[in-house]
Amino acid sequence: MLKNFLKIALLSISLITLSCSIDDDGYSFETTQAVPILDVSAPTTMVTGKSYPLEVTLEKTTECHTFLRFDLVERNENEIYYSATTRYVDDGTCADDDPEEITEILNFENDFEDDFVIKFFSNTNENGYTFIEVEVEVTE
Repeated sequence: MLKNFLKIALLSISLITLSCSIDDDGYSFETTQAVPILDVSAPTTMVTGKSYPLEVTLEKTTECHTFLRFDLVERNENEIYYSATTRYVDDGTCADDDPEEITEILNFENDFEDDFVIKFFSNTNENGYTFIEVEVEVTE
């Protein structure tokens, strides 16, 4: 069920904001895209009710991609799943550059009372989705 939910969520994120316009300035194309999270710097112990800045490194595919947001994809009793979304705007001048790593901050408010795992969408392979996992111990 989680696999199906993640497929639908990631596809929806990629397709929700899709627009083309031809105006006096020429062609413009805009969409959103879920991108791979490459690395996460996060504490392994947290206190309930406190906020923590998590440093998340993600892949910016071209110069026409800009970071948009982190999406909370799913949450259950002891796991929480996040993906990263970029906005892609092409006015006809986008070049296929080498992917670039960028770091963004996810402000995470811990409301878990027991130990939990934060899972960040990393990529897909023949077996499904891969995640970067951060196991967190909740202390007082």
